[in-house]
Amino acid sequence: MASFYRILVLNIGSTTTKVAFFENDRLKFQETIDYVSQQLRSITDYMEQFPLRKEGIEGFLAKHQIELSKLHMIVSRGGLANCPKLVDRITKRVKFIAHVKLYPGENEMLALAQGSLRVLSGTESVKHYSPPG
Repeated sequence: MASFYRILVLNIGSTTTKVAFFENDRLKFQETIDYVSQQLRSITDYMEQFPLRKEGIEGFLAKHQIELSKLHMIVSRGGLANCPKLVDRITKRVKFIAHVKLYPGENEMLALAQGSLRVLSGTESVKHYSPPG
């Protein structure tokens, strides 16, 4: 077992892509890539958004000198994780790099409520995360 794991987390939303890099549960880098509404308005099919979003993610990796070959897992969530064509295309392109795990966003509110309940009932403590730097 590795002494620490490198995890790339993606949240592909309707107008942004949130990207974060963790070593174990320690957040090292995080960015939100905003897209000009005109960029996405002209692209109605999620599959056509792939090059734009890929470019943003690659820019994040390059900026923070994150080597794909050193990742242990790529995990994604968000509403677009429900788009089977998009997920299949991304998975085919990155599965050689690291294990791909998908968390579609349809139960986000329930997950937040359940997490709150665990804290309120004392079965889990509040976790505080701070951006690096």
